Amino acid sequence: VRINKLKAITLDNFIRKYGEEEGNKRWNEYVKKMIRTYSKSSQKFFDELDQYLNNNYTTYYATKNTEISRGKYRLDYYIKELNICIEFNGDNWHGNPNKFCDEIKCHPYDKNITAKELQLKDKIREEYLLKEHNIKTFIVWESDYNKNFDVKRFITDILKIKLD
Repeated sequence: VRINKLKAITLDNFIRKYGEEEGNKRWNEYVKKMIRTYSKSSQKFFDELDQYLNNNYTTYYATKNTEISRGKYRLDYYIKELNICIEFNGDNWHGNPNKFCDEIKCHPYDKNITAKELQLKDKIREEYLLKEHNIKTFIVWESDYNKNFDVKRFITDILKIKLD
């Protein structure tokens, strides 16, 4: 059993074998080849963010430089110099509290998890990133983005918060 665990294709084993930075890089490359874990809407949004940032920062997301990992979490959009993460949360995937009551089971694949449990998982993730990596997380909900979301104002507000 122990040998099987050591040979398993996991982030921990990539880091153990290649070190933190190279392990994360190889893991992200592996995951990117295996499954697409992002929406086209999220990548459109991140492309727009990049336009407003005008190459003044180093950014990472699935279709540009790949998503990076911190601990066991992959970051949807990461701005290296500001050490911030922007998560593009699908309403069903993350149990948008503006759309779902706490006990609704809205996840497309895991029909046993409630919206409240999905929200708790995200809260734990945010707290971990802040405590362990000093990464502040900002959330954009899919439904908000689809309703004439002001991308320029959003990123301008984040920059004001981070740079003040």
